[in-house]
Amino acid sequence: MGVAALVLGLIALVMFWTALLGVVLGVLAVVFGVVGHRRVRRGEATNGWMALTGAITGFIGPALSTALIAATVAFLNSDKIDDFRDCVRNADTSSESQDCVDDLRDRYW
Repeated sequence: MGVAALVLGLIALVMFWTALLGVVLGVLAVVFGVVGHRRVRRGEATNGWMALTGAITGFIGPALSTALIAATVAFLNSDKIDDFRDCVRNADTSSESQDCVDDLRDRYW
């Protein structure tokens, strides 16, 4: 259980940007980590640090995924994106559309 928790927790940390994998694998890592740590406390296993590390990394993965989702929603609901959408809707030519893209890029970079 400890090894499974550690592996799933590390994958959740690496894949947090996919949101779904970060959350699912992170939750599984926490579950396996807690179960593994309880087995260590009962004397049934010896890899307590792996289980604990897996549970911790499993908790961080979904936390990062949640933060990424919140940041994405905030970005997509910002006034700058609304201005960009209006600009693209009102653009008649491809060069005007490109000007909208350039303006958005200048605002953020």
